[in-house]
Amino acid sequence: MSQSILPTLNPNCAADPPGPRLSVILATDCYHTVRGVISCLRRQDVSGQLEVVLVTPVGGLQDLDSKAMRGFAAVRRVELASISNLTAARAAGVRAATAPLVFIGETHSFVQPGCAETLIRTHAGPWAAVVPQVANAGRRDGVSWGSYLLDYARWGPGRPRGETLHPLVYNASYKRDFLLGMGDRLEFALNPHSEIVAHSLAASGMKACYEPTARIRHLSPGRPTPCLKEKFMIGLMIGGDRAARWSLFRRLLYFLGSPLIPAVLVLREFPVVLRFHRRNPLPWGTVPFMLLASTAKAAGEMFAYLAGTPAWVEAAESEIEVHRLRLSLPTRP
Repeated sequence: MSQSILPTLNPNCAADPPGPRLSVILATDCYHTVRGVISCLRRQDVSGQLEVVLVTPVGGLQDLDSKAMRGFAAVRRVELASISNLTAARAAGVRAATAPLVFIGETHSFVQPGCAETLIRTHAGPWAAVVPQVANAGRRDGVSWGSYLLDYARWGPGRPRGETLHPLVYNASYKRDFLLGMGDRLEFALNPHSEIVAHSLAASGMKACYEPTARIRHLSPGRPTPCLKEKFMIGLMIGGDRAARWSLFRRLLYFLGSPLIPAVLVLREFPVVLRFHRRNPLPWGTVPFMLLASTAKAAGEMFAYLAGTPAWVEAAESEIEVHRLRLSLPTRP
């Protein structure tokens, strides 16, 4: 995979203290896809201490609005042959970043006022990773909320601040040296379904913190078909990754147990779902859609345990991930 780092934009815009303190990693096909994310970053009180690292396919920033990028400590562009492998793209962004802290963002996650400053301040403590509070930016319906609760219920409003043993990989900030210390494993560690980050934290004696006063809003799929398709492909990738490492006996055992996955996933999140419901009644259809989406994920796992992950899945899942805004009907960030 070829890589080139183009000249940094805004080289004369100095941060105080000198140099960026937090690098935000965004893998995108073009500027238009992340303009809403950039707008939220510009509204941060510490925008002058932020470095924005845009990882794109070659020629992917032809539509870059240089005026919209003013005010950051730096804007760095990393060009790859393709970003269909998002974990590899984000790993390239981490390696190209220059700030001591990195926030691994998404095209459909929007930092709220004060978020960046709070992340920087919290990292002054003994934390190698800091996970912000993640709220739902989608419509108030069962599809959006069912998808959100499956993925982010444990990181939503109502959870108290404190240490976490299994931090999010994306939509979280890390000390860059911790991530770079993984060396050649970094790409695999940035797979959101991997346990490498959690294991590395434990092995190194470092800690991760959930900080609810740092807030972001995450757009979950807003329409049934893209959501179910995404869950099925995630299941394919999880099952395929396990199948590559497991014995045939273990694969068969999990294949037979896969029909239980939907119930297990929903029951695992049910106490948090009740907490959300008590705070603000959930839309009709939320829990049924959680079961449906979990079934799609389980079907993908079942297929992959026996047949592996089809070659087209990674690029197709990345397409949905990068273009979540286009495939949903979000509220305004």
